[in-house]
Amino acid sequence: MDGYRVSDFLKNLSYMQGNGSPGGASGFDVDDFLQPEMDRSFALRRGAGNQGRIEEISRRLDEIAKEKKAIDTEKAMAEYKYLYDADPGAYMNLMHNRKTAEQTEQIRKGTEEATRQSNLQSAYKANNDGLLAARYSLADAENAYRQAIASGNPEAAEAAKVKMDRERAMYNKYAKENEILRNKVMQAFGLAQEAPAVAQEGASGAENASGEDIAHQEAMKGLKAYQDALGDIKVLSGRIKVDNMPKDKNLKAKQVKEWGDEIARLQQVVNGANVGAQQKSDAIAALDQLSGQLRNFSKPASKGGQVVKMTREDYQRQLDGMTTMMQLVKKPIKWLQAARAAGATHPKLEMAIERLAGKGAL
Repeated sequence: MDGYRVSDFLKNLSYMQGNGSPGGASGFDVDDFLQPEMDRSFALRRGAGNQGRIEEISRRLDEIAKEKKAIDTEKAMAEYKYLYDADPGAYMNLMHNRKTAEQTEQIRKGTEEATRQSNLQSAYKANNDGLLAARYSLADAENAYRQAIASGNPEAAEAAKVKMDRERAMYNKYAKENEILRNKVMQAFGLAQEAPAVAQEGASGAENASGEDIAHQEAMKGLKAYQDALGDIKVLSGRIKVDNMPKDKNLKAKQVKEWGDEIARLQQVVNGANVGAQQKSDAIAALDQLSGQLRNFSKPASKGGQVVKMTREDYQRQLDGMTTMMQLVKKPIKWLQAARAAGATHPKLEMAIERLAGKGAL
């Protein structure tokens, strides 16, 4: 090492890094490299045999780049001063600084990891709180929906369904985030990750949502049928009434039959309605009252039922059962006159009408 100076070391180190021409230090001569200004056609005329050489040069250049990147110039200079100038200060300072930097980096990474874990725990706790609140909100919305269905009000049921769907979507959002955060927390603390054995309460997939929608549609059809039945009961209650206007006997019989069938249909609708006990009880009571009105309407006029228009046969049948004048004059004169106008006959009919007319019974 006699006469070997620091400048010589730096020069050789520079050659090792690929700077300058070390006279073959790179493993190639200068002539081995193509000049940038070389005409491309000339390079082609050199023949395909140079292709292998070009590839070898390219591989060597890649190796040189890697070697250059791996060279620690600062450490090499510090080691040289330590070994050849007996000056350990540069080397010791370098090692101390690097160790300090490494420790600082480790502390920084540890702090960042601790902060990340803390933030992750906080996010998981906040999500758990939100999930719990969402579960209670969903339970309240489901209960409100059931009450709306029981009330028999389709509009209230539709509004309750919209709110229930909104609360379920919010719950599912929290549940999905909770599962993601749960896995991250377990991974951060090195805990085993296990898929939950039972699906999250309240979470509904596409199949469940589809089933709920179908059930809701069926429920809404039932509620609308129930509301229509209540309206029909009210209408019939106003129509099935006894009045003093005589009806055709056949028309009365037809109305009694049609109204009876309609009441039976309404009873089926009300009995099958998915409504509250009080709502169903009130509807059944209204139907019972309607059935009583129909029974009263169907009675003969003599017993308080609807008056019907009598035919000649009806008058004749009654007149045939009257054998005395006393029986005839017990009838109103208008009845006797109507019987005569209808064509009914009786030996004493005219006499009875004259006697009643003479008394002023008009």
